[in-house]
Amino acid sequence: MPQRSQSKNYRWNFTVNLLDGASYWFGSSFISAATIYPLFISKLTSSLLPIALVSVVISAGWFLPQLFSARITEAQLRVKKIAVGWGFFLERLPIFLLVFSGILARSHPVLALTLFFLCVLWNAIGAGVVPQHGWRWSLKYFQLKNAVPLWD
Repeated sequence: MPQRSQSKNYRWNFTVNLLDGASYWFGSSFISAATIYPLFISKLTSSLLPIALVSVVISAGWFLPQLFSARITEAQLRVKKIAVGWGFFLERLPIFLLVFSGILARSHPVLALTLFFLCVLWNAIGAGVVPQHGWRWSLKYFQLKNAVPLWD
C-alpha cells in the first residue's frame, strides 16, 4: 500500500480499531470463563461435568484450529480480508447469540445449555481461526526481536 493511502486512512483505521477492541474487551470482561460461565451453567444443571467442560471447550477451540489455519494465514501477504471478513461471524456473532441462551434459561434449561455450549465453541474456534497478525509488527516496532531471538 502506498504511503499516501496509509496516511489518508490512518485516522479512520485507528479510530475504528480502537473502538472495536475497546468494546470487545469491555464486553468480554463480563463473560469470564473462570467465573461467569460456571455460575451460569450451575444455574442450568446440577452436574459438574458441563462446568469442567467449558474450559476444555474454550482452550481446545482456541488452540486446535491454529494448527490447521496457520499455514493458510502465513501464506497471505495481507490478512485484513480474513481478520475483518471472518472476525465478525466467527468471534463476535456467537457472543451476541449467547444472549438467547440466557433468555431460554428458565423455560428450557437443556436447550439453553446446548445453545450456550454451541456459541462458546463457535466463538473459541473462531478466535483460533482468525489470524493473530499484530505480533510481527509489534516485535519490529518495539525492537523486541533483538531481545527475543526466537523470531527473525
